Amino acid sequence: MFVKSTALACASAINAGNIVRSSSRQFKISTRETFIFDKEIDGFDNIDVFKSIWDRVNAGQPLTEKVGIKRTVEDVQLVTEQEERLLMLPDYIGGIAHAATSQANVLAASQVSSECVRRQQLHFAQAPGYLLVREPFSLTLSEILNG
Repeated sequence: MFVKSTALACASAINAGNIVRSSSRQFKISTRETFIFDKEIDGFDNIDVFKSIWDRVNAGQPLTEKVGIKRTVEDVQLVTEQEERLLMLPDYIGGIAHAATSQANVLAASQVSSECVRRQQLHFAQAPGYLLVREPFSLTLSEILNG
């Protein structure tokens, strides 16, 4: 998901004209990127996530360079959700999917209307990379918090 989203972000910036192109350089498009990871994922899980993303980005480099795009990672940061609000995006999307498909009134304590959630869920469903899978979830809240 991370690799797809960064590729889509780069393509969007190129299409919007926010990345300067130059025909006099070896690469027509060059990007300088910062990878940001959630440092609240403990231990080996965080290392595995980082390694997987890093490997996938590097595996795609020959293809992107072949089409004239040079991606350079200038910095890797480990931060909390409070320091980088975009890290909360998967939580928001998950919450919207849960609220849109739940039979219970999960929005009772919020100021979000069920109509708003329904509209957002329909919007997400149009994205080619979005897939809402309904599977049983056996963990309890105490298992998650004490786990």
